[in-house]
Amino acid sequence: EETSAILACVCATLAIAYALTVPESLREDKREKRHGNDGDGVGGVPAEFPMMRTKSLKQVMSLARSKFFALMAVIACIGSMTSEGSQEISAQYLQLVNGFTRDDQANLITIIGVVGLLTQFVLVPLLLSWVPPRKEKYLIAGTNFLLIFVNLGIAFFAANKSVAICLLSVGFISILSFSVSTGMLSKAVSERHQGLVTGVISGLRAQAYGVGPLVYACLFRLFSSTENKLPYFPGAPFAFSAVMMLLASILALLLGNDEAVIDIED
Repeated sequence: EETSAILACVCATLAIAYALTVPESLREDKREKRHGNDGDGVGGVPAEFPMMRTKSLKQVMSLARSKFFALMAVIACIGSMTSEGSQEISAQYLQLVNGFTRDDQANLITIIGVVGLLTQFVLVPLLLSWVPPRKEKYLIAGTNFLLIFVNLGIAFFAANKSVAICLLSVGFISILSFSVSTGMLSKAVSERHQGLVTGVISGLRAQAYGVGPLVYACLFRLFSSTENKLPYFPGAPFAFSAVMMLLASILALLLGNDEAVIDIED
């Protein structure tokens, strides 16, 4: 599992590096022919979508100067790492603490699927219609704050199968935070740069998805093995998730109440 996680991180890193350094797809003469000598369009007619020389690396660096984007990126990475990591070790953890069976696992997957659908298609639109404009950050902070207690409940009270299934199912409301943050980012940039922002966030989340299982597997092994001098506490990965959710809640509250605008250099 550790080897797979490391390989995934390496592949994601190479993909991001390639995307940032990919050369212009058309030669200079081809671009001039397409846009006209003055670059405004063919035959002097203004081009609706003028092609521009790729400046991905410069634009990504300009993203890093935005406090709003930096906070949203950290929140996204925390959410991706904790969700993927906890999913990776949840089956082994539940088998260890309460003897989870295949039937229990099947019931859990079914319930999680229903909760995910209800959250995405009912809860998210309802909350977004209720929350005033430029107050979406409170949805992110509130969701992560709720996940603190969910993860603490899993860490300390998962010996009861019913409680464990309920808590793990409720944990999938983390979809709410992702959906809201995606909408906030799309509003903060122009239509021309939405693809760039989405790509950078997706790349960062991919890295976090790769790191999460590795971190959580190490924590689970350290605190569930009797060979270590550390105290026996198999719920340690979920306690770690609770700490990370507290950090994400604090970061969400630092986003500010004004409408965010991310300036990207062309």
